[in-house]
Amino acid sequence: IVEKQVADAIDKLPGDKSGGTTGLSHDFYKDFKDEMAEYSSICGAIQKGAAVPSSFLDAVVVPLRTKGDSRNAMDYRPISLLNTAYTILGRIYAEQIHLFLPRIISLAQQGFVRGRLM
Repeated sequence: IVEKQVADAIDKLPGDKSGGTTGLSHDFYKDFKDEMAEYSSICGAIQKGAAVPSSFLDAVVVPLRTKGDSRNAMDYRPISLLNTAYTILGRIYAEQIHLFLPRIISLAQQGFVRGRLM
């Protein structure tokens, strides 16, 4: 995993999102993208089999109101706020998978593969 992949993943993060367990928001990572060079070496080590930092696996579960009366517990659903560093790693892996999938998925499969239309 190289620095450009990390920078591209950070660029694709939606702004104005919670930072999860660390409190470091997506905007924070965007503001300090140039200082994130070391993160590519961490991601590369994980990809080669190093242990994922335990902080990547932490999540904060919060109730999100979906409709109706805010006093009714049934009007909420739980969402997990993940560490932004973990989200970046996930985006890098997803991009790598999308590049590889067309070579292993049959041409008969048209949906959900980049460059193929239904």
